[in-house]
Amino acid sequence: MSRAGVIAISRKLFDQDDAFFGGEPFTRREAWQWLIAMAAWKPQRVRVSTGRGNTFIEIKRGQLSFSRAFMRSAWSWSSEKAVRTFLDRLETDGRIDRHSGQQEGQLQSIITICKYDEYQFGDADEGQASGQPKGQPMGQAKASQGPEEEEGKRKKKKSNAPKRAAEGFQKWYEVYPKKKAPKDAERAYGKVIASGEISGSDLLAKTETFAAAWRDRDLQFCPYPASWLNAGSYADEPEAPPQVGVPLAQTKIEAPTRDPKTFTDSEWEDRLQRYREAGVWPEKYYGAPPGHADCLAPGHVVDRLNIARKEAAA
Repeated sequence: MSRAGVIAISRKLFDQDDAFFGGEPFTRREAWQWLIAMAAWKPQRVRVSTGRGNTFIEIKRGQLSFSRAFMRSAWSWSSEKAVRTFLDRLETDGRIDRHSGQQEGQLQSIITICKYDEYQFGDADEGQASGQPKGQPMGQAKASQGPEEEEGKRKKKKSNAPKRAAEGFQKWYEVYPKKKAPKDAERAYGKVIASGEISGSDLLAKTETFAAAWRDRDLQFCPYPASWLNAGSYADEPEAPPQVGVPLAQTKIEAPTRDPKTFTDSEWEDRLQRYREAGVWPEKYYGAPPGHADCLAPGHVVDRLNIARKEAAA
């Protein structure tokens, strides 16, 4: 019974070191499958023997070049004559073509698998008289399995396609209070929108609220836009700005909505700045104040604010 279609088979199937199958001579069907599996899936240079050394030749898609001695060993056959006879039968049957090497002294010919694409893609019984896979240009089809996949594992794909600016980024960037590292900000913005965690309009509204809180503050302590986005700070509860005309020490300090151990650097900077200005540190909310061993605020944030304060005083 004839079955149409193709299947993906790993080249490891032909490994003679396999403890289960290894050492068994190939059948003619297996030898034929080996030839198909070893054929190049794209044009490439291969090394061939000249008897006195080696040289390189160019082979096309669907071609391979091995000596009969190599194939006899790979197939565990008894003689090179058996290999030659088998190749002669394949050529007579129209399954392969053979071409003598053009390099002087070359000991091995080039074998071309006829209708190579039939064994790689598509359904041979779907009316493609030429053997060409349905809907795919000859020699340009892309396999989901097989040599292409193995090549992809060896080489990291690089895309030279120009990166399109994230939709809505420019408007968002104009709102953000600190204009630093715009390319990093654009990448971070694109990731946030692509994640689906927040819509562009909601992110813009959150950013406007954040920018309003920084309107009368020193922007040197404001996080970079990319850092703010990557940390997910847009999801933080907005803090009410200090009341106009009321000393900061007298403004109401709201209880945090989450564990202070999860605060970002920018959140600690905000609380430390308020502490520097008002001298009030609500230990019941934020733990021990700066200078104590149990202070939860990161040391590098405290040091950065101390340095900035010294520079301002100078």
